[in-house]
Amino acid sequence: MATLQAWQIEDLLTLVRLRYPGWADFAHPPFVADELSYKQEAAALAQELLGANAVAELLGQWQYDELLARVERLGRETNMLWLRVPRQSDLNILYQAGVDKAELARQLARLWHGEAPLPERVQSFGEYAVARGLPLKWPFVTYFLFLLHPDAAM
Repeated sequence: MATLQAWQIEDLLTLVRLRYPGWADFAHPPFVADELSYKQEAAALAQELLGANAVAELLGQWQYDELLARVERLGRETNMLWLRVPRQSDLNILYQAGVDKAELARQLARLWHGEAPLPERVQSFGEYAVARGLPLKWPFVTYFLFLLHPDAAM
């Protein structure tokens, strides 16, 4: 792994301070307002829309379309996913013709809230997508894990 040189770090800090004068660390209020607050709000919304209890309730009521609509809504809450062309976007697994929505919803529930260790859940979801010819983009997998489990899936 490459190590940053001192001059590279200084150049990077100079650029950051152009945008955030007086920046000293990641607690700098304007930086927090621009880059952290809305992501923290998205994480709170993720708990409300796709937390373990919400997902269990939706699955128990066979509300697969609603669960996937919530996935799409949450995917649009930040600038962390590429969404410009829906069928090529980081959410494109949601837009595949003929996708079994019930199965996708159950697989997402296992990925996000399953009991197996996280690496096994990610592997299992990947195997599910590949076996069905569904697009598999790592931002899709990691984004929701990050929002739902920021302490463990960062």
